[in-house]
Amino acid sequence: MSTHGGSMLRKNYFDNVSEGEPEVIVVGDYLQWKRTDLAKEYDPSLYTAVYIGRIAGGSNEINITATNETTHFLFTASSTVTELYNVGDYHWQVEIIR
Repeated sequence: MSTHGGSMLRKNYFDNVSEGEPEVIVVGDYLQWKRTDLAKEYDPSLYTAVYIGRIAGGSNEINITATNETTHFLFTASSTVTELYNVGDYHWQVEIIR
């Protein structure tokens, strides 16, 4: 995933949550996605899922902790949070914590 400045046309994430992480994060936009596949292996009532992004060539780190839903993990970052992200290419990983 990469972060970019500016805005792009988006679907309404409040009504339709995308399955899987976005390919691009726009700085200052509301961000939300779900991972149903992780919940099949890791019961959301027992585990926590965290996306960790590290900017290429730097020490900046982004953490997005999921809300544990019954059938999936729901990842959300408000626009006030994403507006603080540095623009650039990030290396992402998901950590499952028990």
